[in-house]
Amino acid sequence: MILSSLRNRLRGYWNYYCVIGNGRMIGRYLSAMKRLIYQCLNRRSQRQSFGWTHFAKLWHEQWEMPKPLIVEQRRPHYGNDSEGNLIPSLID
Repeated sequence: MILSSLRNRLRGYWNYYCVIGNGRMIGRYLSAMKRLIYQCLNRRSQRQSFGWTHFAKLWHEQWEMPKPLIVEQRRPHYGNDSEGNLIPSLID
């Protein structure tokens, strides 16, 4: 129940915020979120429930959390050549 809710929230977050130029912030968000979930899961007892390597294995293999993916394409920008004709070029 909790993992499916987290999966859905992550999928929605990635769909909204994974745009060109936002990759660095997406990476920071993912790192902070993983660290927070890791800390919450290890808070259950006086000793550490599992280490980072075990957590990473669970995250990617067993829990199947969605990965951020930028699927947006750069739009062509139309400029003029020396003769005044419109030519497509990508905006950087």
